Amino acid sequence: MMIIVARWTVKIESVARVLDLMEEMIAATRKESGNLRYDLFQNPSSPQMILIYEEYKDAEAIEAHRMSEHFQNIVVKQILPHLEERSVQVFTAAASSSPLSS
Repeated sequence: MMIIVARWTVKIESVARVLDLMEEMIAATRKESGNLRYDLFQNPSSPQMILIYEEYKDAEAIEAHRMSEHFQNIVVKQILPHLEERSVQVFTAAASSSPLSS
């Protein structure tokens, strides 16, 4: 399993537009065969700060997501121009987090 944590700072005048676009993005991403979880969070005291938590089966599933029509159309073409900042981090399970065999 692989996890992505994306942090966005949205231009304040674009927050409502980005949130509307993300509704479509969430629905489409959750239908991907390699997607395990896709959740959007918004900072209540700074509504322009968005966090997206994503879980995928493997690296191939992440690549399929990034190349998908909905990612390219919604995120790349429509959302990215409305962001002030963007960071994306990819994580895999650490060896010590795996259950120990008895």
